[in-house]
Amino acid sequence: MRLFRLTEGPGWPWGSWHLLLAVPYIHQQGTWYHVTVEVVGPDITVSINHVPILHYFDTDDPVLEGGIGLVGFTGANFEGGEHVQFDNVLVSTPTVPA
Repeated sequence: MRLFRLTEGPGWPWGSWHLLLAVPYIHQQGTWYHVTVEVVGPDITVSINHVPILHYFDTDDPVLEGGIGLVGFTGANFEGGEHVQFDNVLVSTPTVPA
């Protein structure tokens, strides 16, 4: 699993990709996973099936605003190989108790 920052500007195809962190994760083809990405200020945690897999604390240049993107790279080229699907993607602002 890899966490990237995408910055605007020249590059393929939407800008420049900067690798922030990579951790090994073996997936099973044909299996759906519950993936959660939690971002609180410079603190980023990615969990799969409620188990934290990746944790990154961005002290250099934290992303404090912007959007999200989900990309599936399977090791095959874009003309064939495995298919990656995303379903029920939700972006929300955490609620603060009164």
